[in-house]
Amino acid sequence: MAKKKNNLEANFSIHLLTDTVAVPKMLLTHYSQLGLNEQELVVLLKVYTADRNQGLAFSAFGEERLVIPSLVKKKFVVIQKQEQQEYLCLVWEVLFDRLLELWVYQQSVGNPCKPLSGGERYAELQKNENLQEQLLSKDFGELYQVFEQEFGRGLSPLESEKIMEWQDNFGFRSDMILEALKRAVYRGKYSFAYIDTILHDWYKKNIRTPMEIEQLDVDRVSEPVKTARKTKPKEKSEKNKTDYSLVYQKK
Repeated sequence: MAKKKNNLEANFSIHLLTDTVAVPKMLLTHYSQLGLNEQELVVLLKVYTADRNQGLAFSAFGEERLVIPSLVKKKFVVIQKQEQQEYLCLVWEVLFDRLLELWVYQQSVGNPCKPLSGGERYAELQKNENLQEQLLSKDFGELYQVFEQEFGRGLSPLESEKIMEWQDNFGFRSDMILEALKRAVYRGKYSFAYIDTILHDWYKKNIRTPMEIEQLDVDRVSEPVKTARKTKPKEKSEKNKTDYSLVYQKK
């Protein structure tokens, strides 16, 4: 029995040593200096260990999928679609360049093994950007969960990226995005394309607050009434003109 156990342990040891993936130590020890948090690092490592040509299927991720749009924004990964399935692929060139920049800076300060402190130049350059990313991630996470609850399913990477686009490119706050979602759900339109159309309309009209949305709704309701008032005298005038014409012909 003991001999069998020893053989099993020996075989497992061989498997453990052979079934490994080489991960740069600098990535594990200095990920925060690359602008990554712990959840982003986990996702990045999963993609790092996947097939570099195909990437990792989106279904392989759990709750950490919330940070995928942030990694896409930081250009560490890209989303590719193959045979109706979405895959997350590592952008090796970006990761290599970021690690190279970090390594060069560490060499310049004369202590490559010392972690960068918050008072050092590189960290200062990243400080404001990292703070904005943290605030955005928190806001995005709340929106993501509401969308999942309303749609009754997990969101795809492209749908997650669309939410970030509404925040970053359009500059909409979460209350505006939730209002667009509410209107879509009320009409039974569980579609990102429909919500995108609503937000595009508000963006073109420079609508940025819920109060401005209410005013827009009021204007739309009163618009047909104004149009009817303008056309009514015209119709009356044309009718009178016809009547007088008939009278003149009778004479």
